[in-house]
Amino acid sequence: DRATTVASVNFAVSRHDEPEGIIWATRAVRRREIVRTGIADLARLIDLEGVGAALTDAAVAALTGGLQAAQLGVARRLGRPLPTRLLVVGMGPLGGGELGYGSDADVLFVDDPLPGEGESAAQEAAVSVVSELRRLLARTGPEPGLDVDPDLRPEGRNGPLVRTLDS
Repeated sequence: DRATTVASVNFAVSRHDEPEGIIWATRAVRRREIVRTGIADLARLIDLEGVGAALTDAAVAALTGGLQAAQLGVARRLGRPLPTRLLVVGMGPLGGGELGYGSDADVLFVDDPLPGEGESAAQEAAVSVVSELRRLLARTGPEPGLDVDPDLRPEGRNGPLVRTLDS
């Protein structure tokens, strides 16, 4: 289930203190879950709804670990803690728990500047984190990359990549 899969990512991530280690640990958990789901699917131990839920849980876990890696990398580049908090909202099949083997992750990104931080600095940091998250998860490797697609946001691809909580 999702809680167990996310806990696996959090445990794997806790053993690393560099963004590269975090993302490879995260992707290894996702890879394991894709393989487990595929085997259960082929053996008819899981139905179509279960496949969608399992693949969604694996994507959510990947987004969780990927966000940690991206935030750490950007904070280190800035030389200070991030000036904002980020929320990733699942949209489309991800939000509905219906991902397929080749699905991308449709998302909406929301940031909330921390008290005392400027909105423009927070927005700039949030966009950097989101760009890094997308890059880290899309890379090819032993498992297929996860395309994180923000185009379902209200204004589509012409709107801001990251919206503020107030907006």
